[in-house]
Amino acid sequence: RSWHENGFYDLAAELDYALGVTGQPSLYYIGHSMGTTTLLVLLSARPEYNSRIRQASLLAPVVYFQHPRGLMASALPVSKKFERDLRASHVEVLPLGTVPLTLMNSLCHPGAATYNLCVAVFMQVAGPDRKQLNETLFTTILAHLPAGGSLGQFVHFAQVYKTGQFRQYDHGVRLNTRLYGRSQPPLYNLTNVVAPIVFYYATGDYLSDAKDVERLISEVPGTAAVFKVPDKKFNHADYLWGTNSYELLYKTVLKTLRDF
Repeated sequence: RSWHENGFYDLAAELDYALGVTGQPSLYYIGHSMGTTTLLVLLSARPEYNSRIRQASLLAPVVYFQHPRGLMASALPVSKKFERDLRASHVEVLPLGTVPLTLMNSLCHPGAATYNLCVAVFMQVAGPDRKQLNETLFTTILAHLPAGGSLGQFVHFAQVYKTGQFRQYDHGVRLNTRLYGRSQPPLYNLTNVVAPIVFYYATGDYLSDAKDVERLISEVPGTAAVFKVPDKKFNHADYLWGTNSYELLYKTVLKTLRDF
């Protein structure tokens, strides 16, 4: 339904499976964007899993949304307005193929008259870093975006924006009372996160704002190290496809893994 279930059930099962197959007592975890949210859900709500994380590298952590920028600055207020109406919906949003691939290729390939418009929209979502954009890979990237997600995931993020709190899914007073024994959903107890966490963030990231990440860092006792990408325009997508991401980021990630 939302990223609560992704963390509380799915990620727990994945960790158990990996450790069971390898026979190891703990493992390294690398998560990007919502992959960071799900780990923090798991370690907060099921603290016994902290001992199974040797070290976690959280890239562009996504928890708080009090400083939205770009298209998110327009989308979050709208989603806040309709959040209550959407709570009970169970649908997939923006599935793969929402924009036909043939149309995407014709509009967004380098040399097309509308190419710069495609880049501008992409930057409004991720952050304004054209320098790191791999233009030969751009149409391939767009062929896999959007890739779909549960409406509940988007609604849950909208609730975080609405309340300013990292808490479980708000089903409404009646269902909250039945599920949680209280009218409001419980907060995720970030003080339970004691596994060694290394945070990686960037000031040019529109989806993981630096101020929101710094708030999160201050609330996690397991914070072992913090790395701010030195390129001030490095954005949310550059973690995945930035042309210089190895030098700017992954060389440090690998060194930190070796240190642990």
